[in-house]
Amino acid sequence: QLPGQGRQPRIRVGQLAPSGGMGLMVYGTYGRTGVYPMQSALRRLGDGLPDRARVALARRVLAALPETNWFRRNPLLQDHKKSDAGLYDLLLHSQDRAYTVPELVAFTEGAGLAIAGLVQPLRYDPTVYLHDPRLRTLIEPLAPLERAALAEEVSGVVKTHTFYAVPKARAAHAVAKPDRPEMIPVMRDCDGPDIARSLRPGQGISAKLPGLSGPLRMPPLAGAMLSRIDGARTLEALHRDVAAAGGGSLSWDAFKRQFDQLYWALNGVGKLFLRGPRTDG
Repeated sequence: QLPGQGRQPRIRVGQLAPSGGMGLMVYGTYGRTGVYPMQSALRRLGDGLPDRARVALARRVLAALPETNWFRRNPLLQDHKKSDAGLYDLLLHSQDRAYTVPELVAFTEGAGLAIAGLVQPLRYDPTVYLHDPRLRTLIEPLAPLERAALAEEVSGVVKTHTFYAVPKARAAHAVAKPDRPEMIPVMRDCDGPDIARSLRPGQGISAKLPGLSGPLRMPPLAGAMLSRIDGARTLEALHRDVAAAGGGSLSWDAFKRQFDQLYWALNGVGKLFLRGPRTDG
């Protein structure tokens, strides 16, 4: 338990099947910089007051904060501006517990589970924030969750962690990967052909995620791939069709390198996923 924060919750896994998993969301520590000193200050000033009076007190305190206050300086904190309910949840909450990535790992492993995937993986890729090639050579050997911890530390933008947890024995194989020709790419909340029509050679795709600067770089064949991703074609079929459209000389390895770059970018922002082939019965 950290100063000013609620007790450690427990993950109840008794009803989880060996083949099952669960989606969870918890607060992130660094993206909420400034929240916990403000919660403490408001408890000092408003202990014992009714809720309506506590909200009014909080509004008065926020209006009087100096420019040096970390809550005031954190541009990610906006919920208190939208409604009294948002203010109450952010600053007057009685059971608020935030996590760093290492604490999230310990929390999950304490329940006998493992993190299978972090939602919007691009937020947890430190190379998105650190572009220096020499720094990237130091990042490369890090294990995936160490990379995620580093990304959280250097970006400072992760307000919440949304993730999937599965029994430890299944963690390595629980998430679909673009490692087999029979895997099927599927777009989410967007249309591949529409994106393809808007792409220009050398143009990237804008990602509206805090802390990310500039467009996401797309491979040269991004348009050809996106225009053919329909939720039915396998990677094998996609390779065959893209190769045929370009004259037939595209090797599987060359195709796969470009698809992996496309998948890194679009899966990273939650727009491109994979599923296995359908089976009867």
